[in-house]
Amino acid sequence: MFHARTPGRKLLGSSFDYILFLRPRQWSILTCQLAVGILSAPAVAEAIVGHSERTLGILSWIKLVIAWTAWVLCLNGGTLAFNSAHDRDEEEIAYLIQPPLPPRHLAHVSFLLMMAGGVLVFLITPAFGLVIVGCILMSVIYSHPITRWKSVPDVTGSLT
Repeated sequence: MFHARTPGRKLLGSSFDYILFLRPRQWSILTCQLAVGILSAPAVAEAIVGHSERTLGILSWIKLVIAWTAWVLCLNGGTLAFNSAHDRDEEEIAYLIQPPLPPRHLAHVSFLLMMAGGVLVFLITPAFGLVIVGCILMSVIYSHPITRWKSVPDVTGSLT
């Protein structure tokens, strides 16, 4: 076990594994991606930051925290955890060296996390919400054993 994991395991016990599968080492990169998205998408930027002095206060910070939570923790973290729940990787995977065995309820917890993110983003703007819901659907279709697009090369047929 890595030294950085020791405090988490002492504090949270085996529940810490749920956090590990959210890939916290990737959160700084995802925060930058969110910032670029906000700055380059006027509708999302306006919904989060607003234009009046009144919205530049606490309301915009709350919306920014909601957007960060939805994108970084719920969508990306949930997607990676959902995929790991079905893959059961034993070797290094995206920002997780020597992954532990996936916790028993990881698939359900990560799916609920993605759904929570899908609900949260509608508090920002419906357009952002629709994009995130589309991403959630693609994540489930990609990883779930019933559909498992991950295992089908060129599933759309666009390359043939």
